Parts: sequence; structure tokens; C-alpha cells
Amino acid sequence: MENGMGNGSCFEDYDSSALVAFKVLQDVTLILGIVTNSVLFITICCSGQLRATTYIYIASLAVSDIIFSCHGIRYTLMGNDSEVECDASDFRARDFIFFNKVSSAANYANILMVSLERWLYIARPFLHQRYLSIKITVCGLATAWLFAIIVNIDTFIASDIKYTAVIKFKLNVVFPSIHFFVSCILCIVYVHLALIARGQLRAINRTRPVGVSNSYPQSASIDATNATMASIKENLKSLRLLVLVFGSFFVLMTPGICLHLYDKHDYAGVNHPILHGVFKQMTFTHCCVNFFVFATQNCHFRQIFLGYFRKIYGCLTTDSCRELCTTAVTPNMYREQQGEEARNPKIVISVS
Repeated sequence: MENGMGNGSCFEDYDSSALVAFKVLQDVTLILGIVTNSVLFITICCSGQLRATTYIYIASLAVSDIIFSCHGIRYTLMGNDSEVECDASDFRARDFIFFNKVSSAANYANILMVSLERWLYIARPFLHQRYLSIKITVCGLATAWLFAIIVNIDTFIASDIKYTAVIKFKLNVVFPSIHFFVSCILCIVYVHLALIARGQLRAINRTRPVGVSNSYPQSASIDATNATMASIKENLKSLRLLVLVFGSFFVLMTPGICLHLYDKHDYAGVNHPILHGVFKQMTFTHCCVNFFVFATQNCHFRQIFLGYFRKIYGCLTTDSCRELCTTAVTPNMYREQQGEEARNPKIVISVS
């Protein structure tokens, strides 16, 4: 299984019985990834309060994780049912590699674009307000997805001989290079943002009014300083969220890519089934991390998600909904029945 952008040979499988637990854990992790990312995507799409550019990038990231998880489950099922060789003429292998690479490329594009959007928001706020709108954000994401599809479309149209050479070059050179290049860019972006935030905090602390004054200019200055400090703290919170998203992606994906490069240049031909199982599990784990990071670090999203959850839970636990489910009547029939009972109330006489 290829980890992310290119780790491991396609559909590689080991006959060791010790890896059965890994396969079960991988299936559970991928199912959890589909559920959590679907919840994340639906919550962002259904809430009008989450229509900012950052949330749109997170929703696109959730879609790429859903695609990756779906085809990861498909891979594990085929790996359990039969031996699937890495054959260039096998359409299933090409199909899996195509969707795997498209989702991985979209992952990199989403993380890179949301990081650059935050950099523009903090480092160049006027340019961010002037040029970056929701429409431009959606167009940028559509372009990124289209580019990811075009780059990997040769998976289907290339001949068997050419496909084998191209996919080896991509897995061994192109995709690892993209991984480390994008990671270096993101590290530079976040270090720069941290320096900007630190400089802003120092400047505000130096100019903060000392003491309490009842004069209007002094109180207005204090209010303005507090408002600026609150804005900077919100920016730092959003940066912490994105750093955790990128950090978890980098930490979970990089070991598998490094192991893949080591295997391709290890002329002794020694297999590492346990390491492959562990790193493959790490690769699958990154699909369900973003929901938990987002739910724990973003209180606005957490409040909206819990609000939807309470509404659904309340609807399912009320007597009216339970009666609708048990009697299997339509809502119109139920409303007519409730109206009839209101017009003709039952009189209960208790004899003591």
C-alpha cells in the first residue's frame, strides 16, 4: 500500500499471521475516518456560520480524506480476499493508485492553500481582505482538484510498459520530493507567522498603558489595546489549529515515505513486515485526525457541532418521534391523530 504520496509498492501484502491485527485495526481506523470526516464536511456545509475561507479548505480536506479512506478499505478487502499483484495490466491496481494519488495530492494542496491563506491574513491583512473571497477560494480549490486529476490521469491512458516506468519514477522520485518540498515551505510559513505574532505581542506590551485612568483618551487606548490583543490571540489559536493539522500529517506520513525509499535502495532485499504494518497504520490514522483536532481546538465549530448533535439526539429521544418510529405512520397521519385527540380529549375517571 502506498503511504500518502508514494510509500510502499502497490497492494503489497504479507503472509504473516501477526499482521492480521494490523489489518483489523486498519479497517476500523478507515471506517472511523469516513464517519468523522463526513460529520466534519456535513457540519461545515449545513452551518451558515462556518462559511469562512478556512472552513472551506477544511471541508475540502475532509473530502480528500474520505476518498483516501474509501479506497483504503477497498485495498484491505482485496488484500484479505486474494493476492493482488502490482501488475500494470491490472485495472484494479491502476484504479486504486489513481484515487489514492488524487486524494493525496489534494491533501497537500489543501494544507498548503489554507496555510498560505492564514499567512496572507496575518502578514498582509489588507491584501487578504481585498482579493481573497469565498468565490476565489472555491475556484482555487476546484483548480487544485482538477490539477490533481490531470497529473494522475496517465494512470489510465498509459501503456503497460510506459505505465510501469512512469509509476516507479513517480513513487520513487516525484511524490517524495513533493512531500518534503511542501513540508519545507509550510515550516517556513509557520515560523514566519510565529515571528510576526511574537513581534506584535511585544509591540503591544511596550505600548500598553500602565495604571488605571478615568480619562477618556486613556480608557479608549486601553480598549483599543485589549481589542488588538484579543485579535492576536484569535490568530494564534487558528495558527495552533493549522500547525496541529500539518504536524499530524507530516509526522504520520513521513516515516512511511522514508521506509519506502529505504526499501527501494536496500539491495539486500530484506523485508520489514512489522514496520510496514506500523507505518501503514500511521498513514491510515491521518485520515481521522483532522476531525478531533478541529473539534478540540476550534470552539466555534465545537459549539455548532454539539448543537446539531443535541437537536438530533433530542428528536430521536422525544416521545413523539419514538411513537412515529414504532407505529410507522406518516407525519400527516400523526398530526391528524394529534388534532383528533385535542378536539376529543379522553376523560379518565379514577375510582379510589
